[in-house]
Formats: sequence, structure tokens, C-alpha cells
Amino acid sequence: MDTWRVEPIPEPRIGLSSEVARFGVAGLSLRLTSLQQKLERDHALSVALDIGDREAVDSLPPDVTAAVHAMFFEAGLNAAHHSGGTIVRLTLQVTGNSVTLRIEDDGVGFAFEGIYELRELLAFGVGSQTLARLVAIFGGRMRLDSRTTGSRIEIGLPRHGFERDIAAPPLSDRAIAS
Repeated sequence: MDTWRVEPIPEPRIGLSSEVARFGVAGLSLRLTSLQQKLERDHALSVALDIGDREAVDSLPPDVTAAVHAMFFEAGLNAAHHSGGTIVRLTLQVTGNSVTLRIEDDGVGFAFEGIYELRELLAFGVGSQTLARLVAIFGGRMRLDSRTTGSRIEIGLPRHGFERDIAAPPLSDRAIAS
């Protein structure tokens, strides 16, 4: 047994994929660069990755790192599979006590137009419900702006760990039974 190796344990209740879990304690900038390469390799699109302060990003707590990776992974795959666009921009900024994620694409937008906050997305069951539930579980905020010229999602998370001031919706039995 290697004493330096950390075996990640995926959290089945929140659906952290093996793609996210396999990185263990790797820094977030490495994780996101790998995600960028994977999306470009596996899908016909260009992925622009903008990481504001790599040192700050790589010093985020492990729970924040895994959550940000999972959210970018989910949003990136959604854009690749459903947007019909050619460019996806992933932006990450760490400032003060917050972490801000932005996902933008030049696709066709969602099946609805307008700006929706997290609570509305969950209440109406529109947009990426997997992403919205992840944000809710981790106590974040989310805004989705859908237009016929593309979509923009902005997510805010606490920098130093998670507060749970938004009641997470119940997960399906399928997501819990693992």
C-alpha cells in the first residue's frame, strides 16, 4: 500500500462521478485543464478555460475543489451534448470569501428564454436539474441566462467550505441506491 496515495470515495448521494472522484487530492487547476482537454477531445467544440488566480484556486479546501470540479464537469458535458454550440467558456474566479464559476456557450440556449435563479430552476424543474441540485446541496447560488444565441450560467460558492442555507431537494431513489 502506498502511504502517499489517497483513494477517492465517490459520494453516491450527490452523484459525484468517477471522473471527478479519480483526481483525489489533485489541485483544481489541474482538474480543470484535464476537463478542458477531455471535452475538446471527445466533442466537436473549443473550450476556453480562464482561471483567475491559480494559486488561490489550488488552495481551496478539498470539498470546494470537488464541488467546483463536479459542477464544471456537469455543465461542460451539458453544453457539449445539448447546446449545439462550437465554443464553451469556463471561467473561475476566487475573490474574498467566494468562488465564482461561469459557463457560457454559443449554442441555441435552453428550451426556455430568460434569467432564472436557483430557486426558480428547482421549483419549475427547468434547466440542468443535476447542476441545480449540486449547487443547492453545496449551499451555493446560481443564475441561468438562456437566449437563442447561447446560455450563461453563473454559480457562487463560499470559498472556505459550505453553508447550507438552501434546502436541497430530495434526490431520487436511483441516485441514493448505490
